[in-house]
Amino acid sequence: MDGVSITIIIGCVLMIILAFIWTFNKFIKLNERVNALWLDLSAQLESRTSLTHKHVKNAQKHKTDLQAQEEKVQSAGRLYNDRAKELNLKLKVFPTNIIAKRLGIKPRDYFEIKDPQ
Repeated sequence: MDGVSITIIIGCVLMIILAFIWTFNKFIKLNERVNALWLDLSAQLESRTSLTHKHVKNAQKHKTDLQAQEEKVQSAGRLYNDRAKELNLKLKVFPTNIIAKRLGIKPRDYFEIKDPQ
């Protein structure tokens, strides 16, 4: 092999390694983002549950707080579902599915917004 061929081969190998590193980092960031969104959503649900119990005791005072919290839950749920959908799609598409499998990343369930009553 001449010098040009070796340079081309080394260049191709480096491009593959860089693509793998880039994809790996994107998966880590996306997975962490989905985890953070799930924690935020869980906190919003806990707050909604607390407000729901207070609402039963004092309906007028807490009605506005409960409606605002319900909007936060729905917003957090939509954002979580968007990122979970993005992650789940990457788990199905080549070559990102190979990297995800090596990282042990699993598909996420979607959040279904339920009526607090």
